[in-house]
Amino acid sequence: MSAPRWEPSERWVRGRRGDVTVVDSRRPVLVWEPGRPVPLYAFPEADVRTDLLRPAADPPAGEPHGAGATWYDLADGGEVAANAAWRFADPELAGHLAFAWFRAPVPAVEGWFEEDEEIFVHPRDPYKRVDAIPSSRHVVVSVDGVVVADSRDPVLVFETGLPIRYYLPPSDVRLELFEETASSTGCPYKGRARYWSLRAPGSAPPDVAWSYPDPLPAVAAIRDRIAFYNEAVDITVDGERLERPVTHFSAVADPPAGARRVAAGPDGGRVSALVWGDEPQYTFLHGAALNAHTWDDTVRALGRPALVLDLPGHGESDWRDDFDYAPGTIAPAVAAAVEELAGGRPQILVGQSLGGLTALAVAALRPDLVSTVVLVDVTPGIRAQDVRQVRSFLAGPLVFASRAQVARLAVEAGIAEPGPALDRGVWFNTRVREDGSVVFKHHFGSPPAGAAPVPVDHTGLWPALAAMTVPVLLVRATGGYLPDEMVAEFTARAPKAVVAELDARHNIQEHRPAERGSAPPATDLPTWCTSTCRPTRATASR
Repeated sequence: MSAPRWEPSERWVRGRRGDVTVVDSRRPVLVWEPGRPVPLYAFPEADVRTDLLRPAADPPAGEPHGAGATWYDLADGGEVAANAAWRFADPELAGHLAFAWFRAPVPAVEGWFEEDEEIFVHPRDPYKRVDAIPSSRHVVVSVDGVVVADSRDPVLVFETGLPIRYYLPPSDVRLELFEETASSTGCPYKGRARYWSLRAPGSAPPDVAWSYPDPLPAVAAIRDRIAFYNEAVDITVDGERLERPVTHFSAVADPPAGARRVAAGPDGGRVSALVWGDEPQYTFLHGAALNAHTWDDTVRALGRPALVLDLPGHGESDWRDDFDYAPGTIAPAVAAAVEELAGGRPQILVGQSLGGLTALAVAALRPDLVSTVVLVDVTPGIRAQDVRQVRSFLAGPLVFASRAQVARLAVEAGIAEPGPALDRGVWFNTRVREDGSVVFKHHFGSPPAGAAPVPVDHTGLWPALAAMTVPVLLVRATGGYLPDEMVAEFTARAPKAVVAELDARHNIQEHRPAERGSAPPATDLPTWCTSTCRPTRATASR
């Protein structure tokens, strides 16, 4: 990670934990880290209750805030917030501490204030402006040709980097078509929002509309008014239909193009899949605690027919009664799904993390179904310590107040970056229960009572790798989970395999073009697949 950009701020910033003021600073520093779209505050150590901090017992793996950062737990009474704060290694920020604004299971700092106004989610960016202006424009909102709102009394919100949002009086919205959801999000510029979904959604995504019942003073004009995602509905202004904009919210409004299909496994369990096009020669397998939609961008960029599975225990596939999702255990069900849904054609089998290990097990079990194996940031040598961020996240809270909370905690755990890919991934990877709480769809999010931690020992797959007679490609993420020595072991055991590196985190496939300044792995992965892993006979060798 390159050096962060920073500048001093003259705002009085305080952070409180209960009745305890943890931070009280009139000389904070705003820091923009590379690859992160929003700033954070760093504070001189003299303005922080450092007596509440102690060296972190289990610092996060990787480098979520740059190489050499020093991490601290916050201990207040009998509660400890793990990895609550850190000190940057950058010499220009020497003597400053930054805090995680959200942390599970115990928040480090429960409330943040600029002057005497509470702020949410992240510090306000001084280079971003939000204006709420009353208007008499005629605004009509339609979904699948049905008018759901019609107003000549909108308030237009102009926000840097986003399209105009049209906030309409509730009396001008057909509220009988909507139901309020349990979702809630915070915005540092507008306050806390509540959401509505259409009762019969059609093409509209959940939470397509929102309002601010108690907005911040700067945008008081939008109080209780309802706005819609321009990216997901049709909006006509003064008789002119607007084009749907492409923003970082487009992922929420972007339905997948694959057709949902279901195959029966040998044990009777159902394996669900997305089938993109006819006669696929590419099959994609996701990692643990993900689902088939993690590959949507990659398959779109590939532009070729593909089969994308929900592994057993994930997405729309059935859970196993024994809670055993080891690669060798689920390989028969995966192989059966590939045979049925891909018509028995040999596949370029692309698997990320657990999916990659499962690909090896499938290739060993049914070599007739596999023409090439692509392992994405995984080898049989991966250890529990290499994936401890994911294991720690899954060991935390498993019931959430909102999908936004899931996303925040994933970012704070260091396993995801904020942005549309994360928002979309959380949407597809969770469900809302009748009581309004949010839980994961995958079985790891609802483990059986007394279930032991999932073992991480896949060294038994090394012989399967060594015995491969088809081309093998390892795609390593430079910010992923494979240290140099593990890659060296891989090349030693599979000397004919090809190793490629992409500048990304572990979930390479979820990096979108809009989030990165260079060629994104979402398009790089298909480039490797099509240039290095051309379809070949199952008996081919390298």
